[in-house]
Parts: sequence; C-alpha cells; structure tokens
Amino acid sequence: NITKIFFYKLEMSHNLPDLFVCVLILNFEAKCGIISYNMEAFYVKYSLKIAEYSVVAQNGVCRVWVNHCRTSGYGVINVQCPLTGAWNVTNAHRLSYIVFNRQYNNINGLDVSHLCHNRSCVLAEHLVVELRATNSSRTKCLLRGVCQGHGPHPNCLLQYAVNNNG
Repeated sequence: NITKIFFYKLEMSHNLPDLFVCVLILNFEAKCGIISYNMEAFYVKYSLKIAEYSVVAQNGVCRVWVNHCRTSGYGVINVQCPLTGAWNVTNAHRLSYIVFNRQYNNINGLDVSHLCHNRSCVLAEHLVVELRATNSSRTKCLLRGVCQGHGPHPNCLLQYAVNNNG
C-alpha cells in the first residue's frame, strides 16, 4: 500500500516538524485521491503561511505580519476558500483567528479585535471575536491608557500596544 510506505518513510524522518509532516501527508493523500481537499488541509496550509509571513515583534510578545499590509497597518493575504475555490483578499489577523480557532463559518458579521491594539499582530492569543461596537470601544482604552472593560469579553492588553498611526 502506497500510503503505508509513505507513512513509514515519514516515521523514519524524526527531525521533520509535526506541522510540516501533517502538510506532507495531506498533500500526498490529496494527490493520490485518498482524501479530498478539506477544512483541515485549509487550516494547516494557512497556519504555515501565517508562520512564514510573521515574526516576533519588538515588544517580544506580539507576532507581526511582515508581508503585504494595507495603508491602515492591517496585514492582508490572498486566501482560497476551501468550499468554493474562490480567491479573496482577507485581513491576516482575521485569517489567523479562523485558522487557530478552527472557526471558518462561525464569525460572519463579527469583528476580530486585537486585544494588544497592534494592527499587524496575528498571534491568536491576542485576537478575540466580538461585535463592532465592542471593538470600537477598545479605542477609548488605548486613548486613556487603561482598559475600561468590555463586558464578557477579555480586557485589552495595553502593555503590548504600539503606535498604529505612524
């Protein structure tokens, strides 16, 4: 069986990172017709892209997008929809939230907010899904230098905030 031989060869390559091995398996199985392109393959593919196009920020905590950015400072990436095959430009932080929380269809109509107030940050732990009004209220926290609270949502991580205006 080709799959068993392939898996055996992968087991012999102990030094390959687990995520890379997972991508190899998914690509191999798709090419052999064993599986179809699915959501897990989407999540793996774009988690690798996020890792490739981001670096640790100067604050030592945020992971910032270093590929294409809008003039507003938000990172962008061209993403292929796993359901339709259509390509769309999306914000990198939104993609990061979707990928690392496995939430492809569950955030429509909601904002993905930066708790750290760093527009280029793609670190999933710094991202939260909330209503636009809650996201907008976070601006007051940044202006006042202290989090004002956001109901059931997490507080801002102002200690990691950067100047997004210049």
